[in-house]
Amino acid sequence: MPLYDIECLSCGIIEAIVPWSEDPALDCPECGDAAMRLPTACITVGPMPSKPLFSNADGEVIDSNEKLRDFLRRSPGTEVVSPDSRDWKDHYDRVRNKAEKRAQGRGYRDFHHQKTHWRDRKRRRAEEQKRTDA
Repeated sequence: MPLYDIECLSCGIIEAIVPWSEDPALDCPECGDAAMRLPTACITVGPMPSKPLFSNADGEVIDSNEKLRDFLRRSPGTEVVSPDSRDWKDHYDRVRNKAEKRAQGRGYRDFHHQKTHWRDRKRRRAEEQKRTDA
């Protein structure tokens, strides 16, 4: 039997496992008063087994809708956004612009130049270390 949100006149909104029926009216499983099954939002983010979500905040891997619901309850204000969403693209652009300005303030052409400069510098130092060790 499925888990539903039920609104009872005396108990308020509760979660309960009740048989499915076309009629949303039913008796409250806790007190027996009149109650109504509420429509529940369905959260699905991709096919969960093949594309698990990863929380950068605490390193948790979210691979089922149940874990996603629990994570969202524990983390109010957290949003799950798609890489194709306008919110994510705006966030990415803001962060990228901030990194570009920071790199230019440090004397680099852009963020990519700063990144490759340090990567090349590490590589050159490793090569020099190999030559001195040999």
